Amino acid sequence: MPQIELIKAEPGMVLAADVIGPGGTVLVTSGSALSDRHIQLLKTRDITEIDIQEPTAIASDKEISPKTLEIMTQRFRENDDNHPFIKELKNIWLNQVNKQ
Repeated sequence: MPQIELIKAEPGMVLAADVIGPGGTVLVTSGSALSDRHIQLLKTRDITEIDIQEPTAIASDKEISPKTLEIMTQRFRENDDNHPFIKELKNIWLNQVNKQ
């Protein structure tokens, strides 16, 4: 679980551990996808570092059929392919489809 500086956090990144505030209060729970609001909240609470999940590995192109790639392209056509959350969502979707 990589630890990053909060200033490098981006919406869509997934927390690997709870973020605990100065008084011991859980500010954001593990497994949450960060939003702009989360990041701003953490900044106001003087949080400087967070633990994020590493993105899951995407199956190699050799393992993915052209039909599967076509379906994925259609399902995600309205999304920003460079957004970390969309990348992770695509990886999860491909891994689930490949298990079937």
